[in-house]
Amino acid sequence: MRSRATFTSSLGVGYLMVCTESYPSVLAFCFLDELQKEFLVTYDAKRINSAMLEPVTLPGVLSCMLSLLCGGLNLLRGVHAIESMLQCYLFAYFSIWRSSKSFLALGLICLCSVYLYELRNGWQVLFHVTVGASMTLQIWLQQPLGKAPDYNV
Repeated sequence: MRSRATFTSSLGVGYLMVCTESYPSVLAFCFLDELQKEFLVTYDAKRINSAMLEPVTLPGVLSCMLSLLCGGLNLLRGVHAIESMLQCYLFAYFSIWRSSKSFLALGLICLCSVYLYELRNGWQVLFHVTVGASMTLQIWLQQPLGKAPDYNV
């Protein structure tokens, strides 16, 4: 049994249906049209537009994993972890003042590292500050996608 993928997009949202090859194309597109109408009625356009960020890159995923590692290490030691978690949140979700919040989180990481300098060696401080700076750079580079024109095709 072979399958066929039917795809349509509108207003920056894509809809995909996988069906058997014997299923009529007209019915597949009718289903996708109904799905699109239901989606637009259910979800607010503002929420849809705010959800579109650039695709995640490998350095972004690595920075996020290292930031979570730093947060976990800090949590185990009983000290600050919130700024690492905040950076991961800002990386994954779009918010207003996103870049400013990420630079604020980097500043908090630096301040906490200076405060805890006596409890850590230089390599640990360098590691935490570098991971924070890398995460801030990834947040700054990941911008919302521009809306492509809808030609009703």
